[in-house]
Amino acid sequence: MWFVVFLLITSFATDLATAQSINISEMKNSALKAQRGKEINQFLSDLSAKKARIKALKRRVSEVNSSSTSADDIKQTTDELNTLNKEIRYKETNMRQIIGLVEIDPSDYGVVFPLSDGKVTFTGTMYYDTIFSNSWVVSVDYEWANREYLNQKSGDGNLGGYEGFTVGLNRQILTHSTSAYVYDYWEGQSQDNVTFYEDYSNYGRSWKWQDKINAGKIRNYNSHSGNFNIYFEFATEPSSGNKTQYHGTYAHTWNTTSISSLGIGPYSATIGWSNEGYNWSDASQWIYTH
Repeated sequence: MWFVVFLLITSFATDLATAQSINISEMKNSALKAQRGKEINQFLSDLSAKKARIKALKRRVSEVNSSSTSADDIKQTTDELNTLNKEIRYKETNMRQIIGLVEIDPSDYGVVFPLSDGKVTFTGTMYYDTIFSNSWVVSVDYEWANREYLNQKSGDGNLGGYEGFTVGLNRQILTHSTSAYVYDYWEGQSQDNVTFYEDYSNYGRSWKWQDKINAGKIRNYNSHSGNFNIYFEFATEPSSGNKTQYHGTYAHTWNTTSISSLGIGPYSATIGWSNEGYNWSDASQWIYTH
């Protein structure tokens, strides 16, 4: 009898030790993927920041009166543009060697849905990770198509309530890391003083933040463009020939309206507004064939 009890205790202890070992291994793997995701998101955000800066410099060249711009200023701007363009070309061309990412060939897309109504423009890109082969990245950027926001507020300060952005997929995912950045109009610089409030579902992530206008010598908007990334693995890996749909949605407010909630579903976002009436949302979707 005691021998049987001893065997049961020994077996339980062995099973417990095995389970603990598996849990520790899974925790270490999860931590490694979270760190890996941070590195990848930082790399992609850095690319987006450089592109935002390039657009700002080009606008500056076209909008500033050439007669009041010194030759030194023009040369400095031109040199920075050339340097940034070279950096982007190098990093995009050698992305696999630098960071271990492979961009999904646009020709592999099954269908592209041009849903955006033109208030903002969207760019969506999907990557797979060669280090953790079952991990992926969805990166979505937005940029205002005009400067309509400057007509929605006079002076400095908050432009309405919270803005919102969502990135979602039609398949359930396990998210390891996310990142969110917005860039101003005139400098094209990352707005590090913006606080993002993040929420999630099994289908993606959402972010809220307060946008602002600066009405100084040159009226500037701190959320002219943005970049949002999710590093994840599928809860169930899609089989060959299946399609994965992902989407980005941007929600804008002014006056007394704000965003109270953002939901991420398998095919679209749901938005809750407070004091609704001064708001709109814009979205775009992409489908990738495995």
